[in-house]
Amino acid sequence: MSNKIKLLLALVLISVLGIVYYQKTSFIFIKQNDDFGRISYDSDVPCVQMYFAIKKYAQEYNVPEDYAFTVAYLETGYRGPLHLDYNHEQTSFAGAHGPMQVMLKTARWVNKDNVSKETLISNIDYNVRTSMKLIRQLKNQYKDWSVVFGYYNTGHPIVNGYAIKVINKNYTWKTDI
Repeated sequence: MSNKIKLLLALVLISVLGIVYYQKTSFIFIKQNDDFGRISYDSDVPCVQMYFAIKKYAQEYNVPEDYAFTVAYLETGYRGPLHLDYNHEQTSFAGAHGPMQVMLKTARWVNKDNVSKETLISNIDYNVRTSMKLIRQLKNQYKDWSVVFGYYNTGHPIVNGYAIKVINKNYTWKTDI
């Protein structure tokens, strides 16, 4: 049985039964919390980390999940929790880093810290949180999702093709496990 099929079956069992899945280099623990319907997880699998970080921070910063997942897809080709060969440690030609392609200067401004480029690239949780926090700040300022995503893409409050793709939720996979 291929690793992808094993992981898919494990994710189904985990989501239904709240069990543990262990593979030589991958550990996933997902537990349903009946009080709030939230899912907690522990995983060293980047595609799974991305999935839950996006769900967590989209909710925390009141960013529609479809928009958040579309940004991840457009920025780094993220295709969901079963995208096992997903590379979150990308840097663009413009100098944007990590899974949501955040500029170092922007991350420092949004978080009021002195984050390193290495952390921005490698820490999925930090990168996604920064992205969702920035998107929420832009939405509060500009009030229009199209302008928000144009700004996210260019650094200027415009509506462009990228923004239209996000608004149209231009990704090809379903976000639910």
